[in-house]
Amino acid sequence: MIITSPSFFRMEQQDLENAHSDSKKPKRSFSERKKDIEDMSKGIEMELNGDLTNSSNDHAAGYRTFKEVADIMSKKFNNQENIHSTALDIVSFYLKGQKILHVESKLYCEYYLYRLMLPAIFISTLSSVVSGILKDSVNASIAVCLLTAANSFILALVTYLKLDAKSEAHRISAYSFEKLQSLCEFKSGKILLTKNEDLNKLVSEFLEEIEDKYKEIKESNQFIIPETIQLNYPFLYYTNIFSELKIMRNQEMIQINKLKVVMNQDADIQNALIKVQNEIEKIQDQLEIKKGKTDEELVLLKQQLINWQIEEKEWNIKREIHYLEKNKAIEHFLDFRNEYYTLNNKFNEVIKTQNAKIKKSNGFNLCACLKT
Repeated sequence: MIITSPSFFRMEQQDLENAHSDSKKPKRSFSERKKDIEDMSKGIEMELNGDLTNSSNDHAAGYRTFKEVADIMSKKFNNQENIHSTALDIVSFYLKGQKILHVESKLYCEYYLYRLMLPAIFISTLSSVVSGILKDSVNASIAVCLLTAANSFILALVTYLKLDAKSEAHRISAYSFEKLQSLCEFKSGKILLTKNEDLNKLVSEFLEEIEDKYKEIKESNQFIIPETIQLNYPFLYYTNIFSELKIMRNQEMIQINKLKVVMNQDADIQNALIKVQNEIEKIQDQLEIKKGKTDEELVLLKQQLINWQIEEKEWNIKREIHYLEKNKAIEHFLDFRNEYYTLNNKFNEVIKTQNAKIKKSNGFNLCACLKT
């Protein structure tokens, strides 16, 4: 059950101290007890070793800020190996996208290169045959001249478009990105499975190495991605994967804020229970002092005691229900972290969809057997 008004559960300090002043037993005031509880809840030991899902706490938990909840979740459910491994996985997703773009660019250039070179090879062969068989014919000489001119035009077109150079450049870039991707994935697994005291320095140096190699690849390939490939793979070309990462982190912050609200609602319930328990103790103390009280006053006190005990049971039930809600919020927060790995699924889906479109539009492709 969601509690929407935290002030409803806060008890005035002066009223509680006056209520306790009538008791003969030496007891600590509610404000003192609450202060101890809040100090305990904000202590380092509770943040490191406490259980967020513990519903058997007899005291009120202190209200938590966003930063406190984020720190607790980070300490309890994160470790340095997992954080750095995930970071390298994200970098490998980016490198995978670059590899896919260059592979598709290579295939695109090869496709048109083959469509020009195969006729050129056929025309050259045909010219040799015609010139050898019909060498005495005037018409054969004219035909050979026309075929030679057509062949020269096709070869000049291939040279002008630089299809061969573009295809080779994209092939080298794709191969280089493939190596960097494999290196990142292997390094990610190594960090996750092994222990290293200075992970920050290790990962930082590795990323600098990846950055230097990335610059070398981009500088060595002076050809841009063909416009057709850009339009066919807009997610890979136009989307900044690190912007997607920022969006996911913002969503994670929203989940942390929701968890903070749930935890503070738990604090409200605990505070309400303390209020009820103190009222019960106050009435019990008054019932022990029967001197000077009429029967009507005693009956009224007993009735009040019963009412407060019923309310205590109701709040205990609410606490149990809220315990399940808190568990659900924590599980939802942990499940959300799998969103970081959906980028790989998006890449695979883009490739699968585009390949299906190509097969449907091209049908039988004679040049497909020449793909390398």
